[in-house]
Amino acid sequence: MIQLTQGMSDILKKAKQFITLVVLTSLALAGTPSVFAAAPVAGSGIFGQIKPPPGVDKFNANATATGGIGLISFFTVLIRVATIVAGLYVFINLITAGYDYISAGDAKAHQSVKDKFTMSILGLAIIVFSYTIIAVFSYIFFGNASFILSPVLTGPGP
Repeated sequence: MIQLTQGMSDILKKAKQFITLVVLTSLALAGTPSVFAAAPVAGSGIFGQIKPPPGVDKFNANATATGGIGLISFFTVLIRVATIVAGLYVFINLITAGYDYISAGDAKAHQSVKDKFTMSILGLAIIVFSYTIIAVFSYIFFGNASFILSPVLTGPGP
């Protein structure tokens, strides 16, 4: 069995917490009712008419043709926002690691900086790897590697 040092155990705990936070955030955003609001159903006069919120119109480009919301464009925006947030987190983490390295005086502080820098680079690699997985998934299921990452929105009109 593999023996983990205390530093590796702490790193794994932090990575697990970060992944849990990302998963819970994405589930919370994906389950938001305002995002999945659909066009009103004909004959639903019992409870009145439900109109989609103003922000949903951007994702509802194909509503007349398909009768639903454009989830691909919603997930594209979600992926881009998550990438920007993760990239900013990595950037800030690298800056603070550099500052800690400059101001560190003992070996324990240098080890902490090394771990922080390693985790930042690992996070950056995960961001790049996730884009690769999305592109492969898009290619397998849609025949185009950039289908999810940069969809082409078509709508009524020229």
